Amino acid sequence: MALLHQIQETLLDEEKGIAPALLKFKFLAAKLGSEPLEDWVAHEMKGYPREIEVPDYRLAHLTYTGNFANSAYQYTNHPIPTSLILEHTSEEWVVHKIREGMSAIDHIANGATSSGKLTIDTSDMVLLLQGKIYERMVVQSITATFPVTALLSIQSTVRAKLLDLTLELEKRVPASAEILVGTKERTSEREQGKVTQIFHQTVHGDMTNIANSGSDATVTVNVTKNDIDSLKAALNKIGFEASEADELAKIAVDEQPDKLGQPFGIKARKWIASKLEKGVDGVISVGGKVAKKELTEAFQQYYDSFS
Repeated sequence: MALLHQIQETLLDEEKGIAPALLKFKFLAAKLGSEPLEDWVAHEMKGYPREIEVPDYRLAHLTYTGNFANSAYQYTNHPIPTSLILEHTSEEWVVHKIREGMSAIDHIANGATSSGKLTIDTSDMVLLLQGKIYERMVVQSITATFPVTALLSIQSTVRAKLLDLTLELEKRVPASAEILVGTKERTSEREQGKVTQIFHQTVHGDMTNIANSGSDATVTVNVTKNDIDSLKAALNKIGFEASEADELAKIAVDEQPDKLGQPFGIKARKWIASKLEKGVDGVISVGGKVAKKELTEAFQQYYDSFS
């Protein structure tokens, strides 16, 4: 049986975890020759390092409770508003990035009930929030939790994306369904580019997470906050035609990023995704490398959202 079909068989068995399918897909991705696909599979298997942004489906919103006391009163497991946490800390204490590899996620999720909650380390927050929640009350402890359903959602999302990938590869790159374990052949450069297209459209089709995805381009962008001319110049430097740079820059002016930690708004993501659908290698090319990181940085600087 072809490796692609083995992966499909594994994915369709919902009693099996995602890790076995990812292991097989790692071999397939190497034969298909798409670095972005290989990187994504590797991160899903081993986990996401701190320097790599996690996809949207790996974000979990935290809820907080705390124990407070003074000589007269004791509050136990008292809810703490998210807005108050954000006021005195930062966004990373409100939206948790789940970086664990899929084997760990399978293990934790399969051993917990769907109604259960998972905690993160909040030892540093006790000092940060002393005297800022209730006056004249000591913060004894703080607990931050997110539902185990966040892990179940990751399992379901990755399973669906892997299955969609196999179906698209089988349809648009027929050679992918001929790869067997032990084969030495790799796909042609043209097919490798098509595989990368399929990967971006299927896994990051809305372009919400194109930073740090394997680009080796070395273009420095310098955009002034809310300055459309500097944004156009940066887009042109990355490789967009003048008309395209003008069109994308106007979209940036008309909207704001719609999610925490995302540099693109809805219209911008759709516009960029349309370029993929038209067969552009990745988004755009600079010296033969796809300048995804630079495009993200240009928007980050324009909105000043990652200062």
